[in-house]
Amino acid sequence: MRFKTVKYKINKVALALTAFSTCFGILITILYLITKSFDFAILGFYHLFPTVIIHIILLLAVIINTIIHYEDRKEHFTIIILMLLNIPLAFGCFWIVEPFL
Repeated sequence: MRFKTVKYKINKVALALTAFSTCFGILITILYLITKSFDFAILGFYHLFPTVIIHIILLLAVIINTIIHYEDRKEHFTIIILMLLNIPLAFGCFWIVEPFL
């Protein structure tokens, strides 16, 4: 699917938050692996808990927006898939860091 811009504001917010969470989580994981500083592991866990709650609320908002604006379902489903890809990524980062704790 190709779209030049995201049409709905809720999708823009979801996409930006997803990108930030992904990049920040990977950055914290890499910094922990390089420095072995327990502070980065704690920061990663503190980042994870509010992020999960915010993403669940935002995911529900995107799903509701999908129901309301069904004609643009491809855009909505793309955003939903990108948001859901953060779940295995977060587990992967935890799986990488956990043996070192």
